[in-house]
Amino acid sequence: MTRSHWPALAASLALAMALAAPADAQRRRDREALAELETRVGVLERQIRADNVVALINAQDELRREIQALRDMMERLDQDLRRNAELRRSQFAVLDERLAALEAARLSPPPLPDRLADAGAEPGAPGDASIPAPDLPGGLPPESEPQAGTAAGSQENYQQARVLLGEGRYEAAAAEFLRYLESEEAGALAANARYWLGETYYVQGLYQEAGEEFSQVVANYPDSAKVPDALLKLGYTQDELGDTATAMLTLERVRQDFAGAEAASLATLRLAQIEARSR
Repeated sequence: MTRSHWPALAASLALAMALAAPADAQRRRDREALAELETRVGVLERQIRADNVVALINAQDELRREIQALRDMMERLDQDLRRNAELRRSQFAVLDERLAALEAARLSPPPLPDRLADAGAEPGAPGDASIPAPDLPGGLPPESEPQAGTAAGSQENYQQARVLLGEGRYEAAAAEFLRYLESEEAGALAANARYWLGETYYVQGLYQEAGEEFSQVVANYPDSAKVPDALLKLGYTQDELGDTATAMLTLERVRQDFAGAEAASLATLRLAQIEARSR
C-alpha cells in the first residue's frame, strides 16, 4: 500500500467508527431498557405474590370466623336442646308423680264403719257374710282390677310403691314394686308394676336397668295398655345410653304401631331432637 492510499483508508476508518458509535449507543440503551423492564416485572411479580398471600390469609381468617360462629351456634342449639329435654323430663316426672298420687288415692280403701272397726272384723271375711264389703267409690281403675287369687299383701305392696313413687322416694318404691313382682309376676298389675319399676330407675338415671324393665313389659305383656309407654321409654333409654340408631328404630316403631296415641307424638318429638342433634 502506498502513501497515497492512506488518506482514503483513514477516511474509511473514520466513517466506520462514526457509523458504529450510534449502534453501540443503541445497544446500550436497549440493554438498559431491558434491565429496567426486568426490574419492573420482578417488582410486579413480588407484589402479586404478596397480594395473593394477603388474600389467602384474609380468606382463611374469614373461614375461621365463620367456622367459629357455626360452632357457637351449634353449642347454643345443643344447650337449648338439653334444657328442653331436662324440662320435659321434669314435666314427665311431675305428671308421673301426680298420676301415682291419684292412683294411690283411688286404690286406698275407705275407712271401715265404726261398728266393724270396734268389732275388729274384716268386711267380706269368711264367716261374716251378713256384713257386705264396702265398695270403693267409682270402682277400681282399669289397671287395678286384680285377678282372682291376688294376695292382699302383694296388692298392698303395689299400692305402697305407687305412693312412694308419687312422693319421689324412688329407691323405696322400686323395692316395693320388686316385692310385688316376686309373688305376682303374672298378676293383673304385673305389667304396670314392671313399667313403674322402670320409671323409678329412669328418673334416677339408671338407664340400663330401666331399659331392661321396659323391655320386659313389651316382651312379656304384649296385651298390656302399658306397652306403648314402655316402648317409648325404651327408646328414651337407648338414646340416653348412646345407642342412637337402635333408639330411632324403637321410636319409629312407636310411631307406626301406635299412631294417634300420645306415645306416638312423644316419639315423633324425640326423633326430631335426635335428628337436630346429629346435624
